[in-house]
Amino acid sequence: MSHALKGQSIFAGYLFAIGATAIWSGNLILARGLNDSIPPISLAFYRWVVAVIFFAPFAIKTFMQEWPIIKKHIVYFSVTSFLGITTFNTLIYFAGHTAYSGESVHPFRSIPSTCSRAFRPVFWI
Repeated sequence: MSHALKGQSIFAGYLFAIGATAIWSGNLILARGLNDSIPPISLAFYRWVVAVIFFAPFAIKTFMQEWPIIKKHIVYFSVTSFLGITTFNTLIYFAGHTAYSGESVHPFRSIPSTCSRAFRPVFWI
């Protein structure tokens, strides 16, 4: 890899990391801002409805091509989706409902590593 390309890759990595942090921060701020208007579970539901509608046109072709693999592992995907993504986002919205954004992030920053350790025996990873 050339030096210029390596530098671009490092820059892109930092840019994506900062972007992800900004998006998650915005998510917490949004959850806090909407805490009087939309209940946390409804907010999580509507967030995923919007995400599916937005990304479906881009993902449907690959999804259909990979359907046999998805179908074979549907239980695994369902359990990990529910425990990982769905529950995590709903808990974030409950935190935003009861605490300000700065406090909301602290309990959740260790969840990915905790879940990966806790579910290693279940999913044999």
